[in-house]
Amino acid sequence: MTNYREIAFDGSKLALLRRPTQAEFQAEEPKYRSRLIFKERVKIILKNEVRPVDLFCYLAARFGEPLGFFSLVPREKFKEAFNWHFHLYLPEGSVDILSLNFRTEVYLPRGFVCSAEGFTKILKADFPNQYTGISKVKGELTKWDSFLNPYAQLWESSQLLIERARVLDANVRKNMEDPDSPAEAERFAEVFNVHYPMAIELSGLCLSVRMMCPVMVESFLNLLFLSFASDEARKAPGLEDLYRQNLDVKIKELHQRCDCFVSPVDWAAKPCRDFDQLRSRRNDLLHGNVRPAKQKFETVYMWGNTPIFTQVLGPYQRALGSKMAAYPLEEAEGDLAIVEAFITYVMSCMRQDVAGEMENILGSIDLAYDHGRDKLGILFSNVHHDVKVDEAF
Repeated sequence: MTNYREIAFDGSKLALLRRPTQAEFQAEEPKYRSRLIFKERVKIILKNEVRPVDLFCYLAARFGEPLGFFSLVPREKFKEAFNWHFHLYLPEGSVDILSLNFRTEVYLPRGFVCSAEGFTKILKADFPNQYTGISKVKGELTKWDSFLNPYAQLWESSQLLIERARVLDANVRKNMEDPDSPAEAERFAEVFNVHYPMAIELSGLCLSVRMMCPVMVESFLNLLFLSFASDEARKAPGLEDLYRQNLDVKIKELHQRCDCFVSPVDWAAKPCRDFDQLRSRRNDLLHGNVRPAKQKFETVYMWGNTPIFTQVLGPYQRALGSKMAAYPLEEAEGDLAIVEAFITYVMSCMRQDVAGEMENILGSIDLAYDHGRDKLGILFSNVHHDVKVDEAF
């Protein structure tokens, strides 16, 4: 086993770092296709000791664009696990700085001694010397604000809720024979205590899904405006004014506000009529409106203070009947189907290429917005991959 003399990585070593020549890089490139290229080197893992953007700007200011194997191959080759890679030189050997999705890895030549805190402290001490270059590089970057796609979040949540509701609906007991003995009464109580909470949860899940459906459509429309509103529509008061419009007005004026429609959205079309009825039902739920004709589950006559029933309900039905009937699974599934049909119809009125782009936007969990260029974008796939550098090939 070879013993290497310990070498401190300090400011003097930082000053000696240089970019390889093209010939040097080409000679080194085949080595990066080997699993062993990073082994037995000193590895430093950085999280937030230094911001990745600050590190990138510093390195780019000193050494130009990243010249490293993982910066030159398509990111898709490694499932977008690598972001950028600087391959640099010291007299003692190669230095590699790689940005991955969940960390930055620094590889120093064998024999070097340095901690993550020590490495970043040395780098940051040199930042003022590179201030002009750092500012120039940062000014050339585009700045995006990432945010959770509200439509994707609502859709994913609704699917999880409806799946749970289907499981409950398949397992909750909807009826039970009346007990006619103390033993059966005890058994009745045991069953009721198990299934009553299931019925309440089922009703709550279906209610939640139905409340979410119009909000899904609203988020779809707002994403449509953010992505494809015309220049005229973006002028003051602009998008904020569009967001605040009544939902039916938004829909009727889509073709006037966006450049991507080949035909107007017909408010009289069945998908729109169905959605308008869905929206009215949701408003009743949202505002706690009481509609006895729509919400009844039983009719009872009264003779003075004496009830006269139109049907005989057992104790199980009497206790759970209203809860099971209030927000049935079929109606929640129907509302989701109405939302899907409405969105499909609206997108059928758009140019085919734009409709495809809109599908990608709707399916992306995280979106990003460039305020400077007023542009919505998809920066990442829905799955963030990781990779061990020495096992990447």
